[in-house]
Amino acid sequence: MSDITTPLPDIESARDVQTLVDAFYHKANHDELLAPAFRAAAHVYWPRHLTSFYEFWATELLSTRPVAAPRPVPSHLALPRSTSHHNRWVQLFDAAVEERFAGRCAGRAKSVARQVAAALVEGMLHYHPLPVD
Repeated sequence: MSDITTPLPDIESARDVQTLVDAFYHKANHDELLAPAFRAAAHVYWPRHLTSFYEFWATELLSTRPVAAPRPVPSHLALPRSTSHHNRWVQLFDAAVEERFAGRCAGRAKSVARQVAAALVEGMLHYHPLPVD
């Protein structure tokens, strides 16, 4: 049996972004803390919601230009804004990244996720990404 592991790829394409978003939302929709909040408060129409988030993350990570700028915060204002929800959201997002990707763009995804989660906790209506070194 070999001890050699294949390194994880970085996030490089729209397909990678979709894989990440789908993995995160699968985790969130099956999480004891977040799933009830998503079901009870958000009343999400998933096909539109996921498409919006594929566009958001592709814009943030791949510098693509969507037809219309995605706005992640308004659709999440009904969700709880507690520190425990924030921490769990970040934890699940980090896990989704780390299980599938590694590299500069994967690190940026985790950084942007923290900024978005903080914006959601604060109830901000506009997201302004911070530069990442």
